[in-house]
Amino acid sequence: MSWLRVLSLAVIVCAGTSCTRVTGQNAVYVVVEPERSKQFLESMGSLSNDNGLTPHFGEVTYSSQPPLHVLEASGWSVSLWLANVPLSGKEDPLSCGYHDKPYPDPAQFLFYAEPRFFWVAQGSADAVQTRIVESLKSLGYDVRPDPVVCGSLALLHSH
Repeated sequence: MSWLRVLSLAVIVCAGTSCTRVTGQNAVYVVVEPERSKQFLESMGSLSNDNGLTPHFGEVTYSSQPPLHVLEASGWSVSLWLANVPLSGKEDPLSCGYHDKPYPDPAQFLFYAEPRFFWVAQGSADAVQTRIVESLKSLGYDVRPDPVVCGSLALLHSH
């Protein structure tokens, strides 16, 4: 195969992906009281819309585990991804509750914005993410740059 064909194939494969970007490298974490999860998700949907993104929600419940909430919002050049933070089930049961297997943290979400295509500048996604972070803070949400052991422990220490 000639180098021109290889290069053409690489461009075609990368055209719909971010190729060299590390997904979620700028993730932001939000600690939310579980009973406010629905309100938080509605806020994220509205903020996505306000930033030119179309939100799509999903929810999956595994037997007796808390539901896993997901949000994918996309626009012409930016996508936003949100989900509950996954926990291993091996966290301190006194702090996080007893779980015998991995589960979605009902009190902690992560999200990040990224360019939809490799030729879109990261700055576009960063600007959307920054605007959403500032809006969440103004709405009173606990926005953090790093995850906590579990959301319930963070909520216990914040009261």
